[in-house]
Formats: sequence, structure tokens, C-alpha cells
Amino acid sequence: MMGSHEKNNISQLLNLCQEKRWFGRAPDSFQMLVQPLVPQITENGDFSLSEFLKFTLKPGGHGAIWKLAKDGGVFEWLKQRGRSKLLLRQINNPAIGIDEFLLAFVGVGIEKNKAFGFTSCERLLNSSEGMLVLKEKKM
Repeated sequence: MMGSHEKNNISQLLNLCQEKRWFGRAPDSFQMLVQPLVPQITENGDFSLSEFLKFTLKPGGHGAIWKLAKDGGVFEWLKQRGRSKLLLRQINNPAIGIDEFLLAFVGVGIEKNKAFGFTSCERLLNSSEGMLVLKEKKM
């Protein structure tokens, strides 16, 4: 799981897992990654400051999870546990949470040994999420 120190959500994740007794799993079956906070840039290309000489910091984006996982040894940790598939979900993506959408994709991917992923491009004006892109390769 990945969270940030913004709004104290990494602590909230840990507290929730402890409160729910790790959802019936062993605590060491979880990896917690702290999303780095990075300086924000204004529309003019300048650093945003929250006060004199102090950067405005926000979480660095969900793409950071791949680097954090690699640097933190998560992929090796999964491999040592016999895992060969990985489901990565951005929790605030509303489309993927409808019905059994996500589980259906995972099921087909596992059954047919397929790789599957989403990417997104710039948001459309007044949209809450990026546009989804599908690229299919014949192999």
C-alpha cells in the first residue's frame, strides 16, 4: 500500500489495518510505501511557495509507486513469496471500481497469462480523471 504524509494518510492506513486486524492476514504480508512529497510548480513555471523560501509540497503522483517498490525490494519480496502477478490499483479511480470490472480483468489476465495495464493522458477540461488509453500489440 502507498500513502503519503499529506493529511496523515499513511498513519491512517496503518491504523485501519491494525484496527481491522490486517484483514485476516499476517502483518508481514503487507508492504507500506511512503509517497514522496515534491515541490509544486505554478502555471507560470515557478516554484510554489507556502511561505517565504518554503516550497509547497504535494504527493509526487501514483507513478512513484513503481520506483518505490523497486528501490524498496518489493518485487523481490513478492517473488520470494511465489507471486508472479501483481494488481496495482489507484483507489480513487471510479471507473475501475464498478461492479466486478477489476476482478474480471484480473481473472482473464491470469487465465490467459496476459499482461494488462492502464495509462492515462492529460485531463479534459472539467473532468475529474485522465482519459484512458488502450494499446494492443500483436506478438
